[in-house]
Amino acid sequence: ENYLINGTGDTQPKGVNAITYVANTNGVQFATANKPTYAELCKIVSLLPGGYARNAKWLINHKTFWGNVQAIRDDGKAPIVANDNGTYRIMGFPVLFSDYVADGSMYLGDFKKVVANLSQDIKVDKSTESGFIYNAVDYRGAAIFDCDVAVDEAFVKGANSI
Repeated sequence: ENYLINGTGDTQPKGVNAITYVANTNGVQFATANKPTYAELCKIVSLLPGGYARNAKWLINHKTFWGNVQAIRDDGKAPIVANDNGTYRIMGFPVLFSDYVADGSMYLGDFKKVVANLSQDIKVDKSTESGFIYNAVDYRGAAIFDCDVAVDEAFVKGANSI
């Protein structure tokens, strides 16, 4: 999960944070630290190309969501967050939560445009010898995982600094 979000692509998988975000092109820098405004959230949505909006989801951590987004109201004083049978939505887009997203940062994008694979089958080995003294069986699992953002334009970011 950390690599899908924060991976640099240099000796590790590439995550959505490794995209180069440019203010007013595919990124919005918040005027107040960690606290987006309704207008800034509208700007984030407006920067996402329309073809990716159908599958778009927000990616945000709990602290930013509950502390800085949940209370935002639109110009008509209506909440912008809805609880849709246990799925939170910001301005109609579903919300994904991750503790690996930095405080004050949020992404909106089509996460189907992140390509991930296992380069070989997951391997699980078992040993009864290694835990013989303790009457235990030891297991070891290994998986070689890689991912990349296939289409950079499918993501936009809002944050304290772009």
